[in-house]
Amino acid sequence: MVIVSDILLPKDANGILKVSDVHNSEAGDLSCRVDIADPTTSTFVKTDAVGRLNVLESSVEGVGADNSLNATQYAVKQVGAFDGTAFRSVKCSNVGRLEVDINSGGGGGDASAANQTNGNQKSIILGNDGNDGVGTNRIIKCDADGTLRTHSTLNDIRLGNINTKLSDGNQITQILIPSKTELDVFTLSERTVPIGSVTSTNTLELKGTGKVCITIHSDTTNHSAILRLSNDGTNFFSPSSGASFNPSGTGFLLVAEFDNIAKLAQVTYSNTSGGTAVISQAKLVY
Repeated sequence: MVIVSDILLPKDANGILKVSDVHNSEAGDLSCRVDIADPTTSTFVKTDAVGRLNVLESSVEGVGADNSLNATQYAVKQVGAFDGTAFRSVKCSNVGRLEVDINSGGGGGDASAANQTNGNQKSIILGNDGNDGVGTNRIIKCDADGTLRTHSTLNDIRLGNINTKLSDGNQITQILIPSKTELDVFTLSERTVPIGSVTSTNTLELKGTGKVCITIHSDTTNHSAILRLSNDGTNFFSPSSGASFNPSGTGFLLVAEFDNIAKLAQVTYSNTSGGTAVISQAKLVY
């Protein structure tokens, strides 16, 4: 058995163990071979002034010599990509934001001088006119101020029609309003009313806000109608105005106009003549 303490190991004047590297000198520098089989290809390993190891990554060789560890106390790397000929470094701004040039170097973009700005290629965004992406690619446009343009032939026609109805200055401005919604007040079985009254079986749903109008046209002048409102379809109340229908025109027409303050409406029609009244029209319009 060999006792280590019995072996005379080389030490310096301070008693520190001397360890020799590949050189035959105890004070030699650390080196590595470029060719592992050829000792003559040995080259020194380098550090900076405070002893930090410098590392040049071969994976990004060609992007510059600044990708070492001596620039800062933190590991510094450069990211690059191979363009088919050489490795190119990825660029960032002076605050570390990655700079990306879309379509740079061709492959769908216009690489002409007219399409370059300060050495950076302009980006062209395309949209596909097919619902499933198999249509034709179209360039998305913006105006001179950079506002995105949207275009619709149908909308252009509609806007043109509206514009023809608008006038400026002291003249009256006219605006086209889409047609109002109309609902039948009485069903087909309720349109023939003997002497007495009938209440609309279909509770009418009121939508939106503003004025609501109900008209009833019958073949007699001896008739009347009242209106009730509700929010739950069970509890009904009369509006403060417009609860009673007023005769209009020749007297065959009954009209009620009221503010839409509820969710539902119900109409009771009364025939006070000596025979059967026939309701030819009963409409709710809002």
